[in-house]
Amino acid sequence: MACGVHQVPNKSFLIAAKALAAQVTKDDIDLGRIYPPLTKIREVSTKVAAKVAEYFYAENLATVEPQPKDKVSFIRSRQYDYRYD
Repeated sequence: MACGVHQVPNKSFLIAAKALAAQVTKDDIDLGRIYPPLTKIREVSTKVAAKVAEYFYAENLATVEPQPKDKVSFIRSRQYDYRYD
């Protein structure tokens, strides 16, 4: 949604899966985890979304212009903030 994509190709899910897997540390594996801990869900989700956004822009699927240089900051700016002031 952040990139204004109208169609999500199957390859997007592979990219997301690889981005998630890349964030599993040796310590996670040693503890028997196959995913990063839930306490890092915002950080992990942001990085996954940024990788997928890179793909969307590279494939000209994104409609939000101009293309953001820093995809992580772009995604963060679009995330819902559940914390109240």
